[in-house]
Order: sequence, then structure tokens, then C-alpha cells
Amino acid sequence: MTNNFSANLKSFFLLFTILFTITCSLNCYARAFACATQSFDTADFLQAVDDHVLSIRENNIPKAYYKYTDIDFQKTTSLEEFTELVNRHTPLFDNQSIKLSSLQFYEEMGQYTGVITSTSGETLMIEYQLFKSDSGWKILGLKLMNYVCDQKGENPRREKFTVSS
Repeated sequence: MTNNFSANLKSFFLLFTILFTITCSLNCYARAFACATQSFDTADFLQAVDDHVLSIRENNIPKAYYKYTDIDFQKTTSLEEFTELVNRHTPLFDNQSIKLSSLQFYEEMGQYTGVITSTSGETLMIEYQLFKSDSGWKILGLKLMNYVCDQKGENPRREKFTVSS
């Protein structure tokens, strides 16, 4: 009787392990498939970034702020703070172009990394984090990165400014 119970218990655990492994494998496959088949309209995503940069170029900071940033961004960064950030960085307020370096998407989020160049040739790395809302892609945050040197013009280091929700 003990041998029979022990054999049944081993069979049960073996069957449970096999079913658990199959279930986990199917779940992982389903997630991978969902991520692989999820499509994003990259044109709308890129247009949101381009329009944001263009609004700043046209010195329409309120439009860049209210139309292209998410409400959560606006809760943590006032229009005055955003205007101050733009005015501190020549490649932002005097931008001539923005060049894409990379795009990444995850679910309803996207990240745009690129280089923004001023009319005088000054560059600044910029990273946008966007969220797909019912009204389109909205900016949740942005990071600005440039290289600065010490007072002697030596020892370059990366300096990062972050504005995000």
C-alpha cells in the first residue's frame, strides 16, 4: 500500500511538473507573440517629436508645452520651468534640426533618442519619453545631455538635465 501511494505521488508530481512547464512555456510564447505583433504607428510618434521641436523653433513655447506634453508632465513641470529649460539651451530655442539616433517601444510607451542642432552648429543629445494617449503621442519627459569642459577647456564630461513626470 505504501509503495502504491508513493508511486502515485511520484506520478502526480511528474505530471504536475510537465503541465506546469507547458503552461509556463505557452504563457511566455503568448507574451513574446503579443510584443512582436503589437504595431506602432511610428509616423505619428515621429511627428509628435518633430512638431514639438518645430513649435520651440517658432518660439511658440506654450504650444510645445500644452499640445505635446502629457498632463502628468504638466503637473510636475510648470510652463515657466519648461520655458526656462528651453531658454537655457541654445540647441533647443535656436534649433535647426533634430536627427534620430534610436527608437524603442514598449507597450504604449516610446523613447526617441537623437541629436538636436542649433543654427550655429551647437549640438545637444535629447531623449524623449512618450506615451500613447487617446489623443495621440504625448511627452512624459525629456533628458538633455551635452559635454562640458572645465574652465581650462579640458576634462570633458557629460552633463545631464532631466525633466520628467
